[in-house]
Amino acid sequence: MKKSPLKQIQNQDQAKQKQHQEEGMMKAGMSLLEENQRRKSWEKTQLDVKAIEPDSMILRKEIDKELRNSLKHTGALKGNFGLPAAYTRAYQYQVKLYQELTYEALINNDQQQYPTLKARITALAGTVQAVKDKISEFIEDHFGGDKSRLSRGVSQQQISFATQMYCDNPDLVITYASPADILLNQTDYYGNLVKADQQYAIVKDFYDNPVLINVLDGNKDCFILNTIKCTEYMQFVNEIGKEAKEAAKQKTARKMPFERINYKMDSFFGYNDGTATPEQDQLVLMFAHDDGVLQDHNTFKRHLYEHPNLKNLNYGGFDFENMEAISDLGPGDKNYWHDNIDDFDRLKMLDAICNQDNPFFDIKLLRTLVKEYYTIIAENAWWKSMGYDQGRLDLMRLKQKELAKQRLKIKKAEASAEKRESFLFDGKVQKTDAKSKEEPKAQGLGKDILNEENPIK
Repeated sequence: MKKSPLKQIQNQDQAKQKQHQEEGMMKAGMSLLEENQRRKSWEKTQLDVKAIEPDSMILRKEIDKELRNSLKHTGALKGNFGLPAAYTRAYQYQVKLYQELTYEALINNDQQQYPTLKARITALAGTVQAVKDKISEFIEDHFGGDKSRLSRGVSQQQISFATQMYCDNPDLVITYASPADILLNQTDYYGNLVKADQQYAIVKDFYDNPVLINVLDGNKDCFILNTIKCTEYMQFVNEIGKEAKEAAKQKTARKMPFERINYKMDSFFGYNDGTATPEQDQLVLMFAHDDGVLQDHNTFKRHLYEHPNLKNLNYGGFDFENMEAISDLGPGDKNYWHDNIDDFDRLKMLDAICNQDNPFFDIKLLRTLVKEYYTIIAENAWWKSMGYDQGRLDLMRLKQKELAKQRLKIKKAEASAEKRESFLFDGKVQKTDAKSKEEPKAQGLGKDILNEENPIK
């Protein structure tokens, strides 16, 4: 008896379905193992990052953590708080001083001193309320909704100062600028000249050095996660993807909207020509550190730590020479710390790129890197929606220096075919070498670096 043709087709379909299921299961399992290993590596990296911090910084952060935890167990989170003891002592001293000056003016019948003293007493009362407002702001930033609302891009040093100043810190000292301080042009931590009758806190920095900060500057440059900008960026990326998907469906050739993407990035993060606003600087830091931007626990900072080859950064350049003192010579180094970039060098270098408390930090460099990173995310959305191979694009980016030579040949061949003596390539004018009789053909160039036989595949 012959087997039924229909039965054979059904068996073949079932076999194919089983094969597809097996392949899908294998692929999903490999992806699961890969992500699990990536997660473990990231946890280890974060511990390694902590390990490069000096002991004084680690101790200071632990003390600050305890100060904030103590604040949580009081009525402060519900608005029931008074001034820390250090402020009360300072106010008592100042009030007593004003009383003595008032009594002296009364005995001497000094009518000119009365308005001055009255103004100083009024200003003191205003400072009391202003400090209470700053403490309230601190509580809202760190405990609003039972957790911190601050962006992870905020300076950790600044958070430490605010904690020491606005929690019940037994080591806090509050003082006033003396006439001698003013005559000597004494400055505070931020380089501002101290002013008469203004209160200043003496706190410790991460290196255990005492510093002077105006009592109203504890929350300086602290900012919360801007969810509106996060949503705006993701909507823009989705919009780019939808347009590309529609073009692919209609099988129409459409150029990637570079101009729109560039404009969006510039309007978000600003320029490095000095016109960037403080708000744009904050967005740079926020988009570098906060996983709430992409809402998938990936950040620019994590991407940078996981980058396979920091000497061939996709996202901008890194000036190794200007960071000569970032680290001492290590194993494999001959003349410079970056001769051989080991794990310790990587941690130090990436801390300099991302951490605004690092003495080598440069907001301009970070702006360049962040802009290019989020530009590429938008470009990837368009590329993927067009149905193109994402792996090929990633490879081209990783090997962009090598491919630049191939692109130059292509552009040169095109310019020569049009009988032009020069052409523009990557912002520079290049010659076509008109004397040459043979020009390379544009067709097929660039494939040799991406073909299957190439070891970089």
